[in-house]
Amino acid sequence: MESQAPKSRFWSPDEDVKLVESLLDLYHEGRFCVDNNFKSGYLKVLETALETKLPGCGIKAKPHIESRIKTLKMQFRTLHDMLTGPNCRGFNWDPQRKIVTAEKAVWDAYIQAANFKNKAFPHYEDLCTIYGKDHATGRNAVAPADVVEKIERTRVNNGTEGKNLNLNGEDVRNDVDDNMAFSHTRQMHPKTSNSSSRKRGRDEDSEDSVESLKELAILIVREMKESSSRLSQAIGQEINDKQVGLNGELKKITSLTTVERLKATRLIARDNAALNVFYSLSDEDRKVWVKLFLSGEI
Repeated sequence: MESQAPKSRFWSPDEDVKLVESLLDLYHEGRFCVDNNFKSGYLKVLETALETKLPGCGIKAKPHIESRIKTLKMQFRTLHDMLTGPNCRGFNWDPQRKIVTAEKAVWDAYIQAANFKNKAFPHYEDLCTIYGKDHATGRNAVAPADVVEKIERTRVNNGTEGKNLNLNGEDVRNDVDDNMAFSHTRQMHPKTSNSSSRKRGRDEDSEDSVESLKELAILIVREMKESSSRLSQAIGQEINDKQVGLNGELKKITSLTTVERLKATRLIARDNAALNVFYSLSDEDRKVWVKLFLSGEI
C-alpha cells in the first residue's frame, strides 16, 4: 500500500518553475485538455514529470501538486483581475521584472492588491496561456451592450451579412478576444442547390447566431459579476483586517491618552476613507493626523 504523503509542503522557486513548465507542456500537448481545463489523471502525469525533472523530490499528485495548482490559480486570477478586470484601472504589467506596477494612489485605492505590490509573479504569462481563456473579464472583452448591438445588427441583416459569421464558434470567439472562454458550438446547415433551401438555411443560421450571441452575453455578464464579487470579498476582508489592527497601531502613538485612542479607534474604523488615509501615512504623520482628525480640523 502506498504511503500517504505529508499534506503541507514548502515549494521552492525551482520546483514552481518545473511545475509550471510541466503544466505548460501538458497544455500544449493537448492530450489532457478539455473545455479550457484538464482531464482527470493529469495530476499523476505531472507527478511523473516532476520526478523526472527533480529526481527524489517526493512531490505527489495529491495533495502536493493539487494544492499548489489551486494556490497558483488563485494568485493568477487575482492578478488577472487587477490587470484586466472591469473594476480595476491603473495597474500595468512589467514583463521584464514580472511585477505589477501602478501609481501610489492606485495601490492605496485598491487595498486588496497590496499583496502584489513590489512582488514578482514570474509565472503570470505562462498561466495566462493555460488559464487565460477561462477568465473572460478583461478590458478587451466585449461589453454586454456591444453584444446586444451585434444581435440587433444580425436581426436587421436577416441572413445577408450574417452569413459571414462562422457558426462553429471560431469567429464568435475571435470577436470577443482570445482570452474569452466560449466552447459552445453549432453545426452549419448543409448547402443545397435549391435557392429556397439556401434562403431557409441562411435564416436558420441567422437565428442560431442570434441565440449564440445571446448566450455569450449571458456568459459575459455572469463572469463580470463573479469577478466583482471576488474583488468585493477581498476588499471587505482587507478592511476588516485593518479595522481589527487599528487599535494596535494607535497604541504606537504614545502621545494619545487612552480616551483619545479609543475614540479615534471608533471614529476611524467606521470611516473607510479615513481608515485608508491612516494606513497610508508614516508613523510621524499619523501622530499629527490623528490629532487633527479628533479635533475635526480634517
